[in-house]
Amino acid sequence: MGSWLKKYVQNAGTIPKADTLRRDYMPKVFSKHRMEIKEKIRDQPLAIIVDVSPDRISRNVVNTIAVCGSSGQKF
Repeated sequence: MGSWLKKYVQNAGTIPKADTLRRDYMPKVFSKHRMEIKEKIRDQPLAIIVDVSPDRISRNVVNTIAVCGSSGQKF
């Protein structure tokens, strides 16, 4: 993918590699997102719905939905 990007996308060499994104960027984004969600649901009832169902090749897939009680906002 990297060689294709360098060939067809201007300044593609400045795009960080997947390992760099996982190691450096994702923890920061996750932490910020987590704090935003905590602020939204503070002092409100929260419902967590969990469902396990098989995919096309019979592997179990866990679907989780969190719904904030008073606003009805889903996460």
